[in-house]
Amino acid sequence: MNKKIKLAVSAATAGIAAVGAAGAMLLGALPSNAATTHNVAAGNATGLKPSSLSFVNARWFCMEGNWFGGKDCHIGAVVPKGWKVTSLNHSDAKFTPRSGSYFLRVAQGPYNLSTRQAVAQKQKALKNTKNLKIQGVATARSGRVVYSTIVYTYTDAANHTRWVATRFQDAYGDGSSAGVELTVAGTVADKAGLTTVLARATTSAFLAG
Repeated sequence: MNKKIKLAVSAATAGIAAVGAAGAMLLGALPSNAATTHNVAAGNATGLKPSSLSFVNARWFCMEGNWFGGKDCHIGAVVPKGWKVTSLNHSDAKFTPRSGSYFLRVAQGPYNLSTRQAVAQKQKALKNTKNLKIQGVATARSGRVVYSTIVYTYTDAANHTRWVATRFQDAYGDGSSAGVELTVAGTVADKAGLTTVLARATTSAFLAG
């Protein structure tokens, strides 16, 4: 069968509401679907605002034919509308806005590890990171999704403080397999918007096959 890798994007109609600090995210709080979305481009001068975001369904590593239960795509998630996608490999994609230094990354995770083990491995790998400050580590459940999250700040090469949240999740089980890895990163001022982006990706990410 002829296989063709492509990116498929469709509109997502559900709205979002603002999510507060990173602590809410670590406790498993997710945004409601009650608020109206906007298509206003988010500037990074005052940070990424939840109210500036709207979302689309993105799917990639897609094949021709009736593969993966009719979805035809191996991996996907709800992502911010208008953010450019860069394929890092067939199951690893990075989404960035036209302006601003923040991003969302969605990838296949270390499925041979539990979500807790994946976070522990991530924290160990960060050991020598400049000015590393762990903001929190937690495991939570939202419906069928079990996930473990690590939130931290560090100083980058330009001497700027970066805020990062990495989440490993088991979308169909008990947390025993970290099949999906999600990361959002930006400035500390972008935290509220990035928390919303991560929450939307958490409830929508899938890995087939």
